[in-house]
Amino acid sequence: MKIKFKVIAGFSILFAILQVSIFLLFPNLISQLIAQVATFTSRTSQNNDIIIKIIGIIKLGPYDNPTQAITYVSILFIATMILGVMFGMISTALSNYVGMNMSKILRQKLFYHIQSLNSQKINELSQEKLITNLTNDITKIEEGLISSLRRIILGPIFFVGGFIFALLTNTKLSISFAILIPLLITFIGLIFWKGLPLFKKQQQIIDKINLETRESINGVRVIKSYNLEKNQESKFAKISNLWMGVSIKSNLIQIFAFIVTMTLIHISTVIILAIAGFSRPSLENITKENINEYQNFIVSINTFIGYLQVVTHGLVISIFVSVYLFRSQVSAKRYFAVLNIKNNLLTNKNNNKEIESGTIEFKNVSFRYFHDSEKSVLENLNFKIQSGQTIGIIGPTGSGKTTIANLIVHEWDVEKGEVLIDNENIQNYNQEKLNNKISYVYQKPFLFSGSILKNMHLANTNATKEDIDKVLKIADAYDFVYNFEDNLDHNISQDSTNISGGQRQRLFIAQTLLKNPKILIFDDSTSALDNKTDQKVRANIKNNFQNLTTIIISQKLNSIREADKIIVIEDGKISGFDSHSNLLKTNKLYQDIFQSQGGK
Repeated sequence: MKIKFKVIAGFSILFAILQVSIFLLFPNLISQLIAQVATFTSRTSQNNDIIIKIIGIIKLGPYDNPTQAITYVSILFIATMILGVMFGMISTALSNYVGMNMSKILRQKLFYHIQSLNSQKINELSQEKLITNLTNDITKIEEGLISSLRRIILGPIFFVGGFIFALLTNTKLSISFAILIPLLITFIGLIFWKGLPLFKKQQQIIDKINLETRESINGVRVIKSYNLEKNQESKFAKISNLWMGVSIKSNLIQIFAFIVTMTLIHISTVIILAIAGFSRPSLENITKENINEYQNFIVSINTFIGYLQVVTHGLVISIFVSVYLFRSQVSAKRYFAVLNIKNNLLTNKNNNKEIESGTIEFKNVSFRYFHDSEKSVLENLNFKIQSGQTIGIIGPTGSGKTTIANLIVHEWDVEKGEVLIDNENIQNYNQEKLNNKISYVYQKPFLFSGSILKNMHLANTNATKEDIDKVLKIADAYDFVYNFEDNLDHNISQDSTNISGGQRQRLFIAQTLLKNPKILIFDDSTSALDNKTDQKVRANIKNNFQNLTTIIISQKLNSIREADKIIVIEDGKISGFDSHSNLLKTNKLYQDIFQSQGGK
């Protein structure tokens, strides 16, 4: 927590203490007011000086008559009430300020941390869980923080202060606390024992709700094509009903806590009145001379009951603060579970070396996504790609083609062997420097909502209009971009729904080229382009980026047949690494693929 927020939090606690301290005077002030009204009504002290005692320590007076005393007590009561309200408002405002700012910092810190994680760690965390972490969990932490700053102070001070003043008021009546306090403490323990599992379950159900929502939105086309609307509605209704059931149970526990607490307060009041009934002065011997004794007895009972309510109010506050804290504790554990995840990629942050030539070499590389997997995804791969070469990679689905690309961009570490770029182990590079010179055109290109210009500047903030126009022409995107009325300012909608798949792929290719990379990877990323446009884009790239090392992963031979060499990968192993013409003569798998695609 920053020093600024620590200071503000300190002031919030200070004003909360002042608020409670002032409110602790209320039962005594009310009793003194009742006493003076009774004195005025009975006329018993009209000829005597009146001394008003506040909590047995502060003495006000003497006053000549009850009317004057009532006026002063009333003024004191109103003044303390105004001060108490003011201190409470200031404390609340300060605690809210700290809580909301800390939640903002926590949210930003988690967001930045998630952005820094590599693909391996991101894949281990579900998207719905991360959404819950960034929204609901941090809200619960914020509520717990705001509650702890004020109410965690209010509760104990009300409880302890009220208990002390009750003892000072009437020791005999304090016997009731021996019954009330153990019952309430036992009850609070039961609340925690029953409530905590429900709070944990609530957060888990929120994860499931986010999952169902995300799947229904992302898969809306599939749902409609198979007429699965009713099925999805049923699944969502089921999880919503589960959420409702758990929420009702947790809320019922809180309501039950309040009811039982108030019941115990009323029972304690009855006990106090019963004790008072046995210890009161005798009514038979009341005279004008000793009526003040009886009035003082009534005042002490009234004051004691007031402090009993203060004590129980402190306990009630403590109960509900504890509920907030337990809720926030569940969320805090989930939050820090993500925040404490460390990247397991081996990198050298202090190495400022840039990729210069773009040579790539795999030396005895084996890899599996999970250490407990029986079979490796890639096994003992050896190949070298020279600077400026264009290399194709082809093979059956699931053979490991995309995994090779992921290892080149260092999204994962190899299990065995080395991946070298410019004859340097990829683990010795600064990851940021590596990303600056490698462009990866993914199977499903992603554009952010906003203008085309904004998306282009994400790759290179210093790119001029001329630079952007150049890469748009290379990616065969210039014409359709400038056919838009607002050209580069044309807005891309969320998920790029207002442009075609081919337009999205070409814009993404243009974006990656703006980085002026040394290595360019196409991962089946021209699937939405026809063969003519595909060939045109590749020819444009080759003519304008002559020293660019290019890797083309594709299921279509037409996309890679002009490559300098082609890697044929089968079941995680290289079965061929040669030119198109030579592979047709020597590699059975390549021949089969060639024949299956028309043999031309």
